[in-house]
Amino acid sequence: MGRGFRPGGLAGEQPDRSAGRFPDGYDNDDNGHDFSVQHTMAMALGAGAGANNVKVTGVAGFAIGQSCIVGLGANAETAVIAVIGGAGGTTLEAGVEAGVTVLPVAGVAGFEAGQKISVGDETVVVASVVVRRRGGGGRNQADSIVLSEPLKQAHATGTEVSGSGVIFARPLVRDHAAGTPIASNIPTPGEPNQYIRK
Repeated sequence: MGRGFRPGGLAGEQPDRSAGRFPDGYDNDDNGHDFSVQHTMAMALGAGAGANNVKVTGVAGFAIGQSCIVGLGANAETAVIAVIGGAGGTTLEAGVEAGVTVLPVAGVAGFEAGQKISVGDETVVVASVVVRRRGGGGRNQADSIVLSEPLKQAHATGTEVSGSGVIFARPLVRDHAAGTPIASNIPTPGEPNQYIRK
């Protein structure tokens, strides 16, 4: 218990989580109810000071109105969730022309079939997600997002591809890089914890 986050995680990785007793630290001989796991997500793309919409790798376990901790150590800050949208945030690894349905992207963490996403200023729907295959001596297959209908516009390499993300009630006051952890609470190993259970 109490390992907390793994600093420096890559975008798309799930940070380590901390478990603790819920809600008052007492042992009721029922691990299904005595213990709760800290909810975490990570920023899929970096967000600068002044931003209130962040692109994340997942939203499971979080709720509107919930307070959370963004970042680690001296760079940590508290934020309140105002809106929970779709997960996922990445960039195009190569430019694409209007009419294509397959997007070569840097990563696919958080994206899922049926989800509405933005490619630059264009809104599209995900048909499926293809995860990169490595090794085997053959040509490596890139991570890609397959769309349910063709793009209407061309988009350059590096264009943002993202879900609607999480919107905070107030803008961030610090810069945060991709991979920055967002936690539902501070771990309190050995003490009553403050984990939120929906």
